[in-house]
Amino acid sequence: MSTTQNFVLKLAGPVRLIRSDGLEITPSAAKLKALLVLIGTGNGMRRPRAFLQDMLWSCSDPEKGGASLRQALSAARRMRGGAEDLLIINNEAVALNPARVKVDLSLPRDCIEMPEFAEGLDVADPEFEDWVRDRRSEFADACDKLRDAVPTHHALAARVKAAMPTGRTRPAIVVLPPVCDHSSVRAHAEILTADVATHIAQLGEAEILLEPHAVAHGEKLAVQVRAMRSGPGLRFQVQLAETAVPRIVWIGDVNCANAPAIHQDANFDQLLVDTAAAASAHFGRLSPEGTPDASHLAFQMFAHFPFQDGNRLRRFDAWFDQHSASPEISATQLAWRARLRLVTLLERSSGDRHAYGEAVEFSRAAMCMNTGDPMVTAIAADVALHVEGRVELACELARTSAVKCPRNPFIHAILAQALARAGRPSEGYAVAQRALRLAAGQPNQSWWHAICAATAIKQNSYAEARKHAELAHFLAPTFRPPLRFLSALRFHAGDEAGAAEALGTLKSLEPDFCLQRMADATYPVASMRGTELLAVTQSGLL
Repeated sequence: MSTTQNFVLKLAGPVRLIRSDGLEITPSAAKLKALLVLIGTGNGMRRPRAFLQDMLWSCSDPEKGGASLRQALSAARRMRGGAEDLLIINNEAVALNPARVKVDLSLPRDCIEMPEFAEGLDVADPEFEDWVRDRRSEFADACDKLRDAVPTHHALAARVKAAMPTGRTRPAIVVLPPVCDHSSVRAHAEILTADVATHIAQLGEAEILLEPHAVAHGEKLAVQVRAMRSGPGLRFQVQLAETAVPRIVWIGDVNCANAPAIHQDANFDQLLVDTAAAASAHFGRLSPEGTPDASHLAFQMFAHFPFQDGNRLRRFDAWFDQHSASPEISATQLAWRARLRLVTLLERSSGDRHAYGEAVEFSRAAMCMNTGDPMVTAIAADVALHVEGRVELACELARTSAVKCPRNPFIHAILAQALARAGRPSEGYAVAQRALRLAAGQPNQSWWHAICAATAIKQNSYAEARKHAELAHFLAPTFRPPLRFLSALRFHAGDEAGAAEALGTLKSLEPDFCLQRMADATYPVASMRGTELLAVTQSGLL
């Protein structure tokens, strides 16, 4: 017989019997599960038949209890999934086949609350109830000792998803051990610490360091979480600090009411996003001359898009031209260069007829270098949608990125536009609203509102669209997409004076602008095509 262990009996958390190919064959009957638990925890995974009968049929007379045990063992032998020889049974004892099964009491890698032994298993027999209560208490004590014995940096290392080192100069996130008022909240703090560090690193290709004095290849920013019990819930505080000259850069805190489901709390989610936004703004600082640099470029692009300031756009464009031949250019830098070319198209800030082709070229080159980076994939979706018109491809790429980065507002904004253009406007608008909430601490709030306006238009929610477009215009008076929306939305609502004002502002920003050009298929108002809003192009207001 093969010595391969074909089944795993997991007892930390709910009882689960899993085949080596991943198929779960856990029996549904509570007493069958209890049998597996009792046998699996015995010496050599073996228990006397009398012990099993006493544990599960203690209230029955011996003859009836013995018959019930035989019936349960017969049912266990008939379990699906090739488990026929899972048990070794004789007249004296029952054992798990050591050649086919192993018992696993290890903790799940990403657990937040420590699991219970045989969680949820309930058999109405006083002997079993006493036995399982004692085992659960012993298991909980062992978990507490194990958790306290594991160095915090080892626990964080298991949770952090760090980028592979490249040797290039780039920022670094220094992950400091969390400060907790009780060992029971440490796992929560470790989860938040790891999520914050990973999210920041993903935004701008930062290194993640687990030792404060580790050598970095660029500027370092330390992240530390404090977690405290607060009534029935928890209070978290996240601190960002420079390390070269001790200085606190940002502090954020939040109270979460429900400790067991803390990682699903919206406040917990928002704290993570706000922390990443603060780190992005710190790393995204430009030089006094407004010139970007290679080490912080991804953070700078994220912090300053969509470049309503024409001078800033030109500085970034010039930087890319200067460094285009560099052998060290990364996939993220290529992707952001594609995004920059896309911005020049949407803003109509350049008459360069090669911009369309360059946006596609740079995006595809970035994807060839790194198809797994969610930001690279999201920008590829943006280019596919707005330049190539490949809506389904844009949906698939954006969705893939959103799954990898569920709290990234930029990625969600791209997914929202793709969904709206793919004939799913309600879903698109809902995703745009989530992007707006996630972007609460990000710069350029006008852009997020413009995305909400565009997706609201696709579902014919013109009042909602106008609300977002008006706010976007108020926040960034020279940002052109909201002005295009407002000219049409105001005219549709009967506000001809307001429409004429928006058209006049567009004319001042785009000297070649006219109503005929706005009606042209190449003008960037894709979200309004196929709606009645483009009636403004026949208004004669300009």
